[in-house]
Amino acid sequence: MPIRTGAKIDTLQALNTMAGYVGIPPLVNLLDVDTEPDFILAQDILSEVTQTTLSQGLPCNTDFDFVLTDVEAGTGYTLIPDGALICHITSDNRFVERDGYVYNIKEQANSTSVEHKAFVVWYQEFDLLPELVKRYIITAASRAYVHRVKGDAGLSQLTITDERRTKIEFQRYTFTMADYSMIDDPELDFISFRRRYYRRY
Repeated sequence: MPIRTGAKIDTLQALNTMAGYVGIPPLVNLLDVDTEPDFILAQDILSEVTQTTLSQGLPCNTDFDFVLTDVEAGTGYTLIPDGALICHITSDNRFVERDGYVYNIKEQANSTSVEHKAFVVWYQEFDLLPELVKRYIITAASRAYVHRVKGDAGLSQLTITDERRTKIEFQRYTFTMADYSMIDDPELDFISFRRRYYRRY
């Protein structure tokens, strides 16, 4: 039976861990970040690394065959969903993401259909991510933070051991949870038999 300890990594702990690598005293309250320039920088870096990591498309932030039903009032154009880092329309290769809309590259016009399906990679708040993902983000962000604050290559080496360890855990989580199989991949036909000009209308 699982034990609920409530011991989850949050943004405050992440920022304090990053600051600890350069000897900055920890904050007690997240509301105090705006008064501390070093922590403002740490928060910016944490956000950057979070977005970069999530852009890879992890099991925790990826949807397959997500139906795009949001339309813009007035025009009726199909909207790319808010919070999507990547939105690849898979139902028809004539459609792509452009300027926040689903765009028909054959007709050179925005689509109004509400039946498009897409592969979507979502942005998520740091606090809501799985613990292993958060731990990897913290160590990667700490390395970037040390480099920007101190610019000392020797000091940056201190984060390498932690980063390697958490990266292994992160990759194990990704491959275990993703359940990838090349044998069952319907896109293999496309890869195997694609022509030089692969778009067929």
